[in-house]
Amino acid sequence: MSELIERSKNSASPKVHILTSKDFSAAWKPPGYLIDGIFQKRYIYAITARAGSGKTAIALTLAAHVALGLPLGGRAVEKGPVLYFAGENPDDIRTRWVMLAEAMSFNLKSIDVHFIPGSFSIEDLIGEVQKAARANGPYSLVVIDTSAAYFSGEDDNSNVEMKRHAATLRSLVNLPGGPCVLVCSHPSKTGKELPRGGSAFLNEIDGNTFLERKANTVSLKQHEKFRGPPFLPVGFELVPLTSSKWRDARGRPIKSVRAIPAANDNQRNPKTDPNHEILHALLKKPDSSIAEIARAVGIEPNPSGRSKVNRSLLDLGKAGMAEQGNGRHWHLTNRGRQALSDQPPEQLLAANR
Repeated sequence: MSELIERSKNSASPKVHILTSKDFSAAWKPPGYLIDGIFQKRYIYAITARAGSGKTAIALTLAAHVALGLPLGGRAVEKGPVLYFAGENPDDIRTRWVMLAEAMSFNLKSIDVHFIPGSFSIEDLIGEVQKAARANGPYSLVVIDTSAAYFSGEDDNSNVEMKRHAATLRSLVNLPGGPCVLVCSHPSKTGKELPRGGSAFLNEIDGNTFLERKANTVSLKQHEKFRGPPFLPVGFELVPLTSSKWRDARGRPIKSVRAIPAANDNQRNPKTDPNHEILHALLKKPDSSIAEIARAVGIEPNPSGRSKVNRSLLDLGKAGMAEQGNGRHWHLTNRGRQALSDQPPEQLLAANR
């Protein structure tokens, strides 16, 4: 290690050091996944979606799976304590949680999930949050539900204010345990896939995911801004629940909704999965038309077949694995090639049907 700037002993200015490649590389640590192939510990991610898309249902499901160490659609999940910021309608979150406990048959008294109910300025109280986390942690996962409930600024379109807000949320990755931080976010006015705050917010986080709902099926998808390996959509089914235990003030059964992860990916056949086959078709013949891709994966290139292939291509495009070139033909990106070479087939299967 060599010194770039030498300061006197009485100077309050910090020293700046230049590291050799050897010293710099020595600090490397292997990625530690909380949910294998998707969310890493000590990273912060947004889950962006409009109201009614299933953000809270999915966030509570993720919290339960982490606390119990349950796999998520075939992906391994590291078991660990969870801290859940229930800022947006904590009474609703409380109802959803007790209903989820009944549906999943876990013990509300012993499951290792802690809650902070109510909204407040997290920037003003970050010291108190850190103090409480040191006393009650460590934590593997921190969920913020939602970002807006803890924003202390006056304008969530202000780059300066949203950058500061995101930086405060990022500091939560340094809580005891080095947790993964998931921030449930409302979308910006410019697009459903971007969290409120746009690029100012995105630049301070490690990755953005978004939810896409079709009827009772919700897909968790990867946005272009994502540090980590590519993954195809993770599916959830929103299922209505009616309690046999919990009652409202008039004695009627409580109703809620649960997000159930899609079936285990390992149970699906990669040879018959169009998304998986499309990746290989693009590898074999770059710049293919939709009709050519349909034929390559055994789908009749009629309007219905082309429409099905086009939907898969759009999903692959949003995941950064494929893109359209000249003449609107499709080809693999570097991320798509990496996905084929680095990930086992079962992790490439779509979960959005």
